[in-house]
Amino acid sequence: MNLLRVFCASLLILPATPVYAQEPGATAPSAPSVSKVPVDQNKPRTSKETRRQLEDLACGPENVHHRRWTEKGPQTLPEQPADKALIYVIRTYHTGFAVQSKLSIDRKWVGVNQMNNYFYLTLEPGPHYFCSEVSDDVALLSLVVVAGKTYYLRQALGAFGPDLQLLNEAEGKKGLAKCHLSVFEEKK
Repeated sequence: MNLLRVFCASLLILPATPVYAQEPGATAPSAPSVSKVPVDQNKPRTSKETRRQLEDLACGPENVHHRRWTEKGPQTLPEQPADKALIYVIRTYHTGFAVQSKLSIDRKWVGVNQMNNYFYLTLEPGPHYFCSEVSDDVALLSLVVVAGKTYYLRQALGAFGPDLQLLNEAEGKKGLAKCHLSVFEEKK
């Protein structure tokens, strides 16, 4: 686990490169530059600067609170739209079972999970920045999504804080089968 954390931390030192989720052997689409923070290409960034830049691109506004509840019983899963990516966000781990995990995409809060919950949304194709937040600690992910594809993200809370991972289809469907739909609304 420590080796994984060191590896992940070392990735933050590199310039932010989106993850391309695609079929093996396919060519990655070119991603347009979406960074709003000027970067001096001649000056290397520290891991702290890189993380701050990713947080600025991904995390939603502070002081936004949500009310969350679970819809028990059978749920109908949505149809995959041809012109958008379908994203499932699941949380199956039992660590921190009563703690809520918020998810923001491109600076907008889109869902809240608790243990054995999931929610879903659709996204326009292209690069997106994800921020999973638990008690003011965040996990970050950059992902380029393709229209007509389904993606599974897992939120987790471990000994070192929140984690956000892209799962393969088999792992995603397995995790989704264990979960109930999470519904949320912003508190006024």
